[in-house]
Amino acid sequence: MPGKVRAHELFQLTYYDSIDRGDIPGAVSALHDEVVWWHAQVWKRHEFGLPASEKLEGRAAVEGLLD
Repeated sequence: MPGKVRAHELFQLTYYDSIDRGDIPGAVSALHDEVVWWHAQVWKRHEFGLPASEKLEGRAAVEGLLD
């Protein structure tokens, strides 16, 4: 499978489509086990109580943010 096709499959079909379905474990399965993910809030939402940006390491950390 060509690299562009596989990248599309991982990001669109596995990650984004799983997010849309509410399947967070399925979404993070598109990520490497040792992913380093920087999350930055685009707009400030005080009621979430999250920092403006944070570094997440590993699938479980990303899943915890998304869940």
